[in-house]
Amino acid sequence: MDRLTAGQHAATLSALDDLWSQTEVIEIDNPLVRRAADLSRRFALRGYDAVHCASAEQIADQDLIAVAGDRHLLEAWHQLGLATVDTNPPNG
Repeated sequence: MDRLTAGQHAATLSALDDLWSQTEVIEIDNPLVRRAADLSRRFALRGYDAVHCASAEQIADQDLIAVAGDRHLLEAWHQLGLATVDTNPPNG
């Protein structure tokens, strides 16, 4: 994989600025960590994936779409009833 050019980097930062305004930031607290631990065991998730899973579950409103490329995380979200988008290419 090649590095971004200066122009691609600038465009990516601009896209991030646009997306960030639509992002809900979740504070990590003890109940979230405990839920992440439970989800980690239930779905065999790695640490950060379990925190992402618990965070998405905490938000869980009808506008939430959880996006990832990790199949275990996507499956966990699916089993929890969350809408998901898989960033993996088809057949990938």
